[in-house]
Amino acid sequence: MPDGEPKQLYLFSTQFNYFGQRTHSGVSLIDWFDNRIELKTQSQVIELELEATETQEYRCKAVHVKYLDTGETDSFFLKEGGKVILCAGAATPQLLMPHREKLNNPEIGKYVNDHMIIPLGIYLLNKNLKVTPKDNYAPIFATTVWQPETGESGAETVCTFEFFAGNFERLWFFISHLYLAFLLPNWIKKRMLQTPSLFNLYKRIRLVIEKINSWLNLWERIELITVSLKFNPVTEGEYLRENNRINLGFFEANQDSQVAKEMITQILSLMDKLGDKPHWLVRLIFWFVGIPFNKNQVNQYIERYSKRYLLSQQHLAGGCLFGKAIDKGIDNPEHTGKVYGLTNLHVADLSASPLPRVSSQMTAYLIGFHVATQLSLAKIQKTEQPLA
Repeated sequence: MPDGEPKQLYLFSTQFNYFGQRTHSGVSLIDWFDNRIELKTQSQVIELELEATETQEYRCKAVHVKYLDTGETDSFFLKEGGKVILCAGAATPQLLMPHREKLNNPEIGKYVNDHMIIPLGIYLLNKNLKVTPKDNYAPIFATTVWQPETGESGAETVCTFEFFAGNFERLWFFISHLYLAFLLPNWIKKRMLQTPSLFNLYKRIRLVIEKINSWLNLWERIELITVSLKFNPVTEGEYLRENNRINLGFFEANQDSQVAKEMITQILSLMDKLGDKPHWLVRLIFWFVGIPFNKNQVNQYIERYSKRYLLSQQHLAGGCLFGKAIDKGIDNPEHTGKVYGLTNLHVADLSASPLPRVSSQMTAYLIGFHVATQLSLAKIQKTEQPLA
């Protein structure tokens, strides 16, 4: 650490064990059977009500919600000492933007994302390649540098390939997160939120698939491998206050499309060497969402991705509120993830299965675990406080 400045390096509590397997998330520290916790499904937070404090900061005093099934609204008021933890996703800047001037926090909504993730298909892993426990959850990164041809405009950028491998049981949650949540049309996602029976049906289908897979494994153990491409686009995204929309600007520059097409074409050749394409019925499912298995399908996939899937991917990637808008907790661990200008509102990615990233989003995921840990320790050290 140069010049004896220890704060130049700050290590967050890790969510992974020494095998690289993800064992914790921010919400895993919460006892869901605590009688003080009430789960609110089919509801959407529409407003945060703030009040001034003696410290010139503000306190979130109430959370106003709308029930998606009935359209009715309700309010939940925080008791003294109560805290609010918000996901780092797209809804957070939307809720905080109206209070930006009041909080003297102009960084809110300034950054949406700094990278894009493009998933590719699932292959049957070559039997000569062995899968270790670390390969299941911790991605193996391969990097290369893309640069424009001589005389063409553009700037070189680093591209990262994230490989995940393992049997179907181990990869199920990864697959469902990356493909089902990412590629399903938004109207289906909304309908599932409004109709719990549809979600229960999905869970039953999952059990059937797992039974079939277990039956198949009696004859032969099948290992899978998948990969996604990550790179930084020419322009970063921002949150537009005027119409509460995310402005990404990805693919507006020709370089973004060029990078995606060239890198995916290269990685498809590698995937053909790492494994075999799945059964044609499985490939047919991927065909409906456009994911390519040969080079001739790449251009069409990028076109479809940029128009239909990009925003969903950015939402799942999280990190819509990070950087200078929140406290890193360097001076006080209890303030990790706290929104500047607020005394009791923290931001952390509370997703149950976020994917590791090689950008500032990874920090957001680690903050999720770190925030919950610090709040839990603070609660134990002090008098018992109500959960919010």
